[in-house]
Amino acid sequence: MPQLHVAKINDCISSIALEHGFFPDTIWNDPDNADLRRVRRDPNVLRTGDLVVIPDKRRKEEDKSTDQRHQFKRKGFPTTIHIRLLKNDEPRVNEPYQLVVDGRIHEGTTDGDGNLWIYIPANARKATLYVSDRENRDEYELALRHLQPVSDLKGAQQRLNNLGYPAGPENGDLSPLIIQALIRFQQDNGLDVTGENDARTQEKLQELHGS
Repeated sequence: MPQLHVAKINDCISSIALEHGFFPDTIWNDPDNADLRRVRRDPNVLRTGDLVVIPDKRRKEEDKSTDQRHQFKRKGFPTTIHIRLLKNDEPRVNEPYQLVVDGRIHEGTTDGDGNLWIYIPANARKATLYVSDRENRDEYELALRHLQPVSDLKGAQQRLNNLGYPAGPENGDLSPLIIQALIRFQQDNGLDVTGENDARTQEKLQELHGS
């Protein structure tokens, strides 16, 4: 019988799927989660208290000889982290980086548009990114699985801060800092300047942030 999972802080569909032994798409695309998909649209962004239906597992049988040893592999499903690095509004191109996730080091070089993509465990919570140029080595502390829906003021703050519009502490409080950040963001993107987290601003934040 299907069961309900009540989303906690830092939950996303990938982490919930890992916890219950499913592929993320199996849970996200389950017909019983249609209402959740209409409200959230992005499986990586859940609100605390969202109800996620966990479907029944299906039994799979394999015919094997009893007088031989057989090996069965459980498929994993890593999550991709995508980061675009800018400096003075310009992409940080072909710069070496290190991303440390749960003690594991991933090394590489940003692409021609300042992007990096890395597979990470679905239950990872924190990471540290080191990026070097000819003069400096910058360090960034990353909070993973921590993004709130853009319709929440906290979710807007998170995206504004990530996009380089300082919006203050990510606590969901309406402050002069977030109003100023919203105004700057709206001015830079040709939106009506309201200083509010309105529908068009939310759409643009999601578009530029990627989630």
